[in-house]
Amino acid sequence: MAAPLLAACGGTSPTGAPRPPAVRSAPPADLVPDGYDGLLRTRALVLESGHLGPELCLGGVQESFPPQCGGPALPGWDWGAQPGGSYESAGGTTWGDYEVTGRLEGGAFVVERAVPAPPSTADPLGDAEDPFASPCPEPEGGWRPTDASRADEAALQRAVARAEESEHLGGVWLDQLLPVQADEPGAEPSPGSPQQLVLNVSTTGDPAALEAALREEWGGPLCVSRAQRTRAELYALQDELTGRHGALSSSVTEAAGQVELTVPVAFASLQEELDATHGEGVVRLLGVLRPAR
Repeated sequence: MAAPLLAACGGTSPTGAPRPPAVRSAPPADLVPDGYDGLLRTRALVLESGHLGPELCLGGVQESFPPQCGGPALPGWDWGAQPGGSYESAGGTTWGDYEVTGRLEGGAFVVERAVPAPPSTADPLGDAEDPFASPCPEPEGGWRPTDASRADEAALQRAVARAEESEHLGGVWLDQLLPVQADEPGAEPSPGSPQQLVLNVSTTGDPAALEAALREEWGGPLCVSRAQRTRAELYALQDELTGRHGALSSSVTEAAGQVELTVPVAFASLQEELDATHGEGVVRLLGVLRPAR
């Protein structure tokens, strides 16, 4: 279990070389070949307001009541054909959460099948792997503080501030250890203790030098890894890509050293173009509409 905040940890591979952060490249199954004419599927809100016909909400939903959103039109959508209780209405707006399968035709999505989406808290674009796991190998004996007297919240904040002073900073995040490893037999570390956290920091500079500087502040578990881009470069790239390539949204994942670009359909040719322009794995496409299998 991990937490996406604060700083990164320093570590080396079994050969002694600094380990780069794990790159979460889009799985091949997520990329759609150009010319694909098969069915696409997604889970999304279907919404119809008084002045607009039914739409498939691909670009995010405003948390108002009733909700608001935008997306491709759904020609032929019939609320009466949906099971009772799968949608609700208020203020002239009707909406419901559905798993839909169909085809993109111009600016519309022609539905061939729709079923009410089951309750779920899972991210439909999420990874099976933990994106915030520490990239450093686990030390012999497990992740433990080197100096418990400097492994409290204040020390953690000082270390994070120290890391953020570096112009070479790639990212800062926390990896929470489960189960908690107690220093004494029978001891019960309190939930949320900083000693349960691996402080992760990535850098485009010298990992060993940064680790030595952070150790002046932080005595808890620490992993310092090498980054491909600085944090500043990642956020500048996110700004550059905002609104381009039909993007619905964008975000930066410092732990992976990536800009994630959410688009209606993640075409393989666009991913190849982004890899060639910005470096392989630096920009990751996430398609909301994926091939139905």
